Amino acid sequence: MPTPPTLRAWLSSLTESDLEDVLTLRRDVMLGAPLADLDELADRLVHPASVTTVLAELPLPFIQVLEALAACGLGASVRRTAELLEDTTIDGGAEHHLALVRSAVVTLVRAALVWPSAALDQEPPGSGPRLTVATDAALTVNPGFFAINPATTGIGPPAELLVHDLPAEAIKRVLSTWSIRVPTRKAELVAAVRSTLADPQEVRRILATAPTPVATSLLDRITALAGRVRRSRLPTSPDAPPTDVEHEAALARRFDPSVYRAEQTTMFWARDHGLAFSRYGQFNHYDPYSLQFPAEVVIALLPPELRLPFAAEPPHVPTAVVTEAQAHRAASSAVTDAFALTMSVLEHAERHPLATLKSGGIGAREITRLAKQLGADPGHVRLALELSGALDLLDDVAGSRIGASARFGRWRRREPAERAAEMMLAWFALPTVASLDRDEEGKSLPALLGGRAAGSPALVRSVLLQELQGEDGSGATGPEPLAELLGWRLPYACGPLVREEVTAAWHEAHWLGILALGSVSAAGRALAAGDEAALVDHLGAMIPKTQTTGLFGSDLTVVVPGSPAAAVVDLLDAVGVREARGSAATWRFTPESVRSALDQGHDAERLLTRLADLAENGLPQALEYLVRDVARRHGHVGVRAAGAVVVGEDPALLAEISAHRSLRAIGLRQVAPTVLVTATGPDATIAALRKAGYLPVPLGDENAPVSVVPAGPGGPGPGTRRSEQTSSLAGDRADVALRRWAAEVATQPEEDAAAVAGRLHRGDPAPARGADPALETEIAQGARRLTGSEVRHLAHAVAEGESVLLQYRASSGKETIRVVSDLSLLGPSLRGWCHLRRAERFFSLGGILSVAPA
Repeated sequence: MPTPPTLRAWLSSLTESDLEDVLTLRRDVMLGAPLADLDELADRLVHPASVTTVLAELPLPFIQVLEALAACGLGASVRRTAELLEDTTIDGGAEHHLALVRSAVVTLVRAALVWPSAALDQEPPGSGPRLTVATDAALTVNPGFFAINPATTGIGPPAELLVHDLPAEAIKRVLSTWSIRVPTRKAELVAAVRSTLADPQEVRRILATAPTPVATSLLDRITALAGRVRRSRLPTSPDAPPTDVEHEAALARRFDPSVYRAEQTTMFWARDHGLAFSRYGQFNHYDPYSLQFPAEVVIALLPPELRLPFAAEPPHVPTAVVTEAQAHRAASSAVTDAFALTMSVLEHAERHPLATLKSGGIGAREITRLAKQLGADPGHVRLALELSGALDLLDDVAGSRIGASARFGRWRRREPAERAAEMMLAWFALPTVASLDRDEEGKSLPALLGGRAAGSPALVRSVLLQELQGEDGSGATGPEPLAELLGWRLPYACGPLVREEVTAAWHEAHWLGILALGSVSAAGRALAAGDEAALVDHLGAMIPKTQTTGLFGSDLTVVVPGSPAAAVVDLLDAVGVREARGSAATWRFTPESVRSALDQGHDAERLLTRLADLAENGLPQALEYLVRDVARRHGHVGVRAAGAVVVGEDPALLAEISAHRSLRAIGLRQVAPTVLVTATGPDATIAALRKAGYLPVPLGDENAPVSVVPAGPGGPGPGTRRSEQTSSLAGDRADVALRRWAAEVATQPEEDAAAVAGRLHRGDPAPARGADPALETEIAQGARRLTGSEVRHLAHAVAEGESVLLQYRASSGKETIRVVSDLSLLGPSLRGWCHLRRAERFFSLGGILSVAPA
């Protein structure tokens, strides 16, 4: 992207203090290779990745002012922008509205998103303040903004972007219809279109030459377009046109030939006279519905009463009174329940691993089954699974199943407050919205398979907690107003799905006790502040302590108040059935649960002794009777393994066979006078008996001899059992994505803003570190699309082992944006670890479109 010469001139006119101010707001330009000079600083300031970074930190009114400035084109100024934006002040009047817009413009200037259009390189540095702007001074918008948001306010892109790809001859034909001097060079032609359309009087003069029906139709279309912009940005606007108007117009155009011809005539006239251009350049130049009005044309022809939205004040969030005691009780109850459920999910997965889908992850059916078994909400079970996966407490076990990992055994021995703190920290950093179980198309999403990254979930959680800490003694009444507030605070960062993300974060945070009754709990404040020690302390006062005893009742139940110790849970889960969890856990003893414990090898008397150690008030007689009664009947029938059964009518013969020395290897045992069992299978038993001189035959189900016919070419013979001829082939299972790539912590610049500003202002060379010049030359020869600054970034990343953000075009023509680390240069290609594919990848230097530090 070319750097405007006025930006370089403006930067050179700044004082050292002003330059430091710009670098403080645009600190991302100091990442990667050290800044060499002001020319490189100008290149980095217009890079789309850098512009995106600063836009993500701006609230909605600043974005709206920037969009209005961009729509004004060459006519951009504080006063023109204020006239274009609606006045939302109540008592301030026009002067107050102008002051609000001017204040926003000054911030945009300090962030180098806007700067004076006039060249300042002829004025001596320090001759006046450069980070302020006069009300009527002409302003230039950072071209990187158009690369990110080419449609500005939604009205349309500036004329310069629309005519950039048109052939010079097409632009000359447009200029000739305007009766102005036609330049020869392409850049001058584009500049002539831009300067002409930036003058509203010139646009109106061109429209005045149109036939009356065409002029009327153009004005109607532009009014409807501006109305859609207002409706999309301010959905509650009382003067927004009804939505069915456009629908009726579309139907008329589709079914009425006269309307269709009139619209074609209107748009082709606008194309031929330079008031509309194809959004695809020369392509589809003759398709009227591919034509688009430049923003300058729409602004010039807006009805006088119509203004663009300007939300100068943040939306109001209704609140209700919440005392500290109420918040503490609600948060304590919530986090206790959430902690108990998560422990139940993990303990269940340890004993009974969860089935996974063929594509990986745990499906909705398995989650519902587990929730029903635990008596919990499926959404909460899903969130518990996601948090457990983030903490590496789950792992692949038993083939296609997921169970507790080796870390779980160590983790569950820690104090409850420490475990709950880890759960909250894991939730705060999750890169996805864990509770969303449907994708954009409504399809079910398995748990533990990456989840749905709707936008910026981690950022939404952080901002949500910050906003709710504003007032003590009050809590928000719901998530909808908060979603509007976050959309106002950080429209670019939060994205269009902010309402969905805020609603999910609201409910998840309440379930975890981070929020309580719409206010931030003490634990939530510690979490937002990043104070882990304080978080554990607060949770220690919210979650009951570990308990090693319980209250046994005569109704064959035991209640363990607080958080049961791991050994208590293991014992009671083995001999009882869990019925409730939360501030107190309850188990019930049944004949089936006691029998299950005895089946696992527990001894009845030892079981009663261990239960008695847990009982604060002694074991009830009913429980002792139950355990001893089940134990008395347990084991009356035994089952031993056997490979084959040998039967015969002569007891003496079978006694001889059982005592035969050569048959000891097959493990013969006499279970009846005429019945022997062996440890080996039928075929091996028959072969051993025949070798010993006996004449056995195989028997069927009714003890009838089986006739074995050799198998022909068609398959096994009729006397052969199919189960012994075929084997079961287990299907291959896709890898379960238990570990997600975590976003790297933003790197801080190695030089602070003051040091860089002083160095650039004095013209001192950059620090002697980074890539070898030969490496930069080699990359520059292969990566022809990169600017000098981007080449330095890439070479620096290869030399220093840093990550970069690549915009890459593959040989198929598909463009992607990837974070790549551990780079090395191999001839005309880069090799590195691609965080998008989670694997090593090769990138052709010629396919790299842009580079930015990651």
